[in-house]
Amino acid sequence: MLLKKLNLYIIIIAGTMVCVLGFLYEYTLTRLAYTLLIVLVVFYILTSVLQKIINKNIKEAETKRLEEKDIDQIADDINQPEENDTENINGESVSQKKT
Repeated sequence: MLLKKLNLYIIIIAGTMVCVLGFLYEYTLTRLAYTLLIVLVVFYILTSVLQKIINKNIKEAETKRLEEKDIDQIADDINQPEENDTENINGESVSQKKT
């Protein structure tokens, strides 16, 4: 996975926010524990799905970039004749020596 710690950071932020808000609103300990558990599970599921989508898009973009690079390299190889080679009238390759 390219972004394997994304869900960890988001879950930590969500859990911290639930704890702070729970203490501010004076939740009981059991209510805070249940709320925290539900929030962590929901955010874990959401971030896992988000992480898979992002990784899929990154891999597709890298694959497309590599394919374009390969195509450009092949086009450059075709367009640039080798040094000291020319073609005669029949299309046959003839080497020329430098003197």
